[in-house]
Order: sequence, then structure tokens, then C-alpha cells
Amino acid sequence: MAGGPDPVGEWVHEQLVAGEPIHYEKPGRKVAAIDLGTNTIRLLVARFAEGTREPTDLARDMVITRIGEGVDRTGRIAPEALRRTLDVLERYCRRARALDAERIHLGATSAVRDASNRDELAEAVLRLTGEPMEVLTGEQEARITYVGATRGLQADRPFLVVDIGGGSTEFVIGDDEPRHVLSTQMGTVRLTERYIHSDPPSYDELDRLDLAITSVLHQVEDRIPVHDATTLVAVAGTPTTVQAIAMGLPEYDPDALHRSILLRADALRVYRLLADMTIEERREIPVMAPGREDVIPAGAAILVEVMQRWGFDRAIVSETDILDGLAWRMVETDEGRIP
Repeated sequence: MAGGPDPVGEWVHEQLVAGEPIHYEKPGRKVAAIDLGTNTIRLLVARFAEGTREPTDLARDMVITRIGEGVDRTGRIAPEALRRTLDVLERYCRRARALDAERIHLGATSAVRDASNRDELAEAVLRLTGEPMEVLTGEQEARITYVGATRGLQADRPFLVVDIGGGSTEFVIGDDEPRHVLSTQMGTVRLTERYIHSDPPSYDELDRLDLAITSVLHQVEDRIPVHDATTLVAVAGTPTTVQAIAMGLPEYDPDALHRSILLRADALRVYRLLADMTIEERREIPVMAPGREDVIPAGAAILVEVMQRWGFDRAIVSETDILDGLAWRMVETDEGRIP
């Protein structure tokens, strides 16, 4: 049968004649997004191929460097926290370039928003990535998270997306797009530094923690219509770790966790377990990321209180979040589709 030119076939023939290894990729773009949170710094290198709806992950990494250590108290990034973070950022940039990412863009959130001495960080980000550091407002963080968490999600709407971070927790209600957005000064690192000083936490400390969370959630209720939401979507390291423990996974498995269903009874059971354990005991849990073991009780407390207070007997746990939203925004903004 006669047909037009076959560019892929011609390319393969040329490679064979030249004796070169054959490796063909669909035309598209590769970008690297970096999410610098209060507790973690994460990298996503993704390829957006022409003619496909979903990107292909080329790299997805997470390291806990806790750049927000002490920021709630001092309003400044500590020198050692900055050093830890920049060491990882440098590795991330080398990896992104090895994977041929055409852009590397870093979005910074709560701790960097709050820090008065972020100039040194900003200078290093520009030098390492080639782009200025973007310090996201709480509302920007929430909206980008919503895109990453809900794109392609088939579930009853409206969604309530809850992003439990180290320095802040975002609440977003929406359907095809976010409709109501709120960022709060409530996060796992912030609450732990304020209220948890014993190992394991004392009953009095847990009571004060619960009161602090309840106070924030009461303010959330006053500002956005949380009771209108049908489906709770929980993102970030707290809900995924709680779900991994509830499922009894022998190792952390993002594929098994992504968009799995976490029951409220299981979340409560895991929270009580974590609150009774020492930091060293939590560190030995196979799915516990190094550096999360001391702040996970505060995160689990937020998650459980959200589910109990607003009547959600289950939550969809999402592995995709602000990191994916940043990557999508890079491509779609460059192509003129979204601001």
C-alpha cells in the first residue's frame, strides 16, 4: 500500500547505517519542577510528549532537609538548614540537566515565605537552576496543588483538597477548577515545634495540639464552604505515609498509594499508634521517610481532625500535588494556555 514519508522509519534507518544505538522518543518537552517546602525538597523531571494527555515521569525524588527548622520562632533560615537544602538542590539540577530538561523551575512555599533572610537562597537558586526562585503565596500554592491533585480524577464533586505541609496547610474546594482557596499557618513542623517537646508526646501536649488544630479548622469553616464538598482528597507526605502504614506496606510504594482510599477509622488507628511511639520507634517503620518521624504525629492529627470534624469517612490519597501542578503550569504557560 502506498503511503507518505515515514520520518520514524527514516530515522531508524539512518541510525542503523551510522551504527548508532536506536532510542526514539515522541516529540515533546522535558521540564524539571522543584518544590521547596518547609520540610522537604522534591524534584520532578517530566516529559510532555506531543499527542498525549499525561506526562511521563523521568525522575521523581524527595529529600527531607527541613529548611523551615526554627523559622516559626526566629523568622530566619538557619545556616545549616540552608546548607542541607542547597546540597540537595545542586544534585537535583545536575540530574535534571542529565535528563535534558529544558527548564528547571523552583517554587518555594511556607518557610521561605516567612523567612526574612532568603536572599542567599534566591541567589543560589538563580545560579543553579538558571531561573529566579518563585516564592509562592499561600493562595498560589493552593491553586497549583489543586491542579496537580485533581487532574484526571474521576470522583464525585466538589472536591476538598487538603495539603498538609510542614509550615502551612492549604484547603481548596472546586470542581474542574479551584473555587474557594485558603492557606493557613498550620503545618507539621510548625505545630511540632510549638507544642511537642516530649518523646513520645505527653497527653497534655496532644491536647494542646488538638486545641490548636480545632481553632484553625473553625476559622477555615468561617471562610470557605467546606461542608459543600463531597470528596476529600488528601495530599503530601502525611496522608501518604499514614496510608502506607495502614496498608502494612513493606516499603513505600507510590503506585500502590496513589488515589487509594484511606478510611477514617484507619487514619485514627495509625494516629494513635504514632502518638504512642518514640521518635526512634517511628524511624524504624519501613515506610517512614528519614526526617518525617518527629513531625508525623502532628500531621496525622490534622488529617484525623479534618475527617472527623467535617464528616468524611474516607479520603482519596494522592501522590500528585503541587510538584505536578508546577510542571503542568510550566508547559501550559509557555504554550499560552493558562496565566
